[in-house]
Amino acid sequence: MLFFSSLGSLQIRYKLNRHREPDVFNFGFKNLADGQLHQVKINREAAVVFVEVNQNARRQVILSSGTEFNAVKSLTLGTILGPPGADRDTQRAGALGFTGCLSAVRFGPAAPLKAALRPGGPARVTVRGHVAAASRCAEGAGPGAPAPEATRPLSGDEGTPLVNANRSDSAVIGGVIAVVIFILLCITAIAVRIYQQRWLYEKNESNIPKTGDNAETALKSELNMQSTVSESQKEYFF
Repeated sequence: MLFFSSLGSLQIRYKLNRHREPDVFNFGFKNLADGQLHQVKINREAAVVFVEVNQNARRQVILSSGTEFNAVKSLTLGTILGPPGADRDTQRAGALGFTGCLSAVRFGPAAPLKAALRPGGPARVTVRGHVAAASRCAEGAGPGAPAPEATRPLSGDEGTPLVNANRSDSAVIGGVIAVVIFILLCITAIAVRIYQQRWLYEKNESNIPKTGDNAETALKSELNMQSTVSESQKEYFF
């Protein structure tokens, strides 16, 4: 039996042997009553129970009340009236039922919650009481209840959640990608500008003659001019 308290804690009770006390496991995961979509996955292999919440927090516990019960024949969502062989605490908790929002329930290959909400569902799903797809998850909650989530129409794939989870994560990821692309473009533009400036500087350096070469050229020109003048001033006698 799986319990969610009003404070968001998770408790699992196993009683596979009627002659023993039930195994009670309390899990200190994050608050599961914060109005957000959470995924709880429970798997049992012999005496080992694996619990996973939101694909992040994982924990395994060992059963001590027996493991001979290997085939689950039914799954009850909501009020459990007089479960045979249950202790008083389990009976009290089962009588409270479930009040809240369920996004999706997988029971092996079946999706009983979705089948119950579809008209003409399979005969193996029995609905007692009122079950409906709410447009607001937390409608009717108390004044201190968390903000509700919006829902979407039923999906065609079995096991797909009915609740359209908040897409803020996708928006954040898109924003981060856009910022990274903008930064890369800025870095590319700066690199191109630096390369152009360097190329122009090297080109201008190659066009400027050296000072030593200019002085040597001017000196040679002056000597040539003086030699020409002296040659023109010579007188020749025959």
